[in-house]
Order: sequence, then structure tokens, then C-alpha cells
Amino acid sequence: MDTTGWAFTYPLARLAGCKVVAYTHYPMVSANMLQRVMLRTSTYNNQLAVAKSGIRSLIKVVYYYVVAAIYGAAGGFANVSCIMLCCQCQLCLSCHIGAVLHMHTVACFA
Repeated sequence: MDTTGWAFTYPLARLAGCKVVAYTHYPMVSANMLQRVMLRTSTYNNQLAVAKSGIRSLIKVVYYYVVAAIYGAAGGFANVSCIMLCCQCQLCLSCHIGAVLHMHTVACFA
């Protein structure tokens, strides 16, 4: 059982014959993080220097998509995935997570 959200180890565990159960409180990359960078909004995950630069923003968006694709592919090796949603808009966050990770998850609301 993984509680760190570090999905990159799941393929190794499955190859070793283990069943993988994953609990993730918040994924590495979410759609709202991508949106902030695409809109070039300066915030905690997007420094002002990046937000002001079109090329830096583009590079960061591509980086986020690559990391999300690899993370989602690795997360697909989990037999069961539960993502804890602790926010005001739980359904919305669930959609954001599903849109980025491209993996079957069970939303566990706190």
C-alpha cells in the first residue's frame, strides 16, 4: 500500500507480483496547476518570471504534461487507487485529477 503518492514505483511492485493499493492526498500535477501556467498567472506554483515569459510558460506546460503522462501511466499499475479530496469543490477537483492522470480512481471525500 502506497500512501506517498509517488506512483513511479508501482510498475516495479507489479512486476514483483505485488498488488498495489494507492492512496493519494493530492497528485503531483493537477489541471488547475496547468491552467495557472497556461493563463500565465503568477502564484505559488508559477513564479513571476515564468508567468511573464511566453516561452518559459510554454516549456513549463510541456513539462507538466510530460510529468502528468508518466505519472498517470505509472499510476495505472495500481490495482486500486483512492484520491482523498479535501476541498470545497470536491467533484470539480475529482474531474481535474481524472483529466490529468488518465487513470481510474475512487474519490474518497474527507
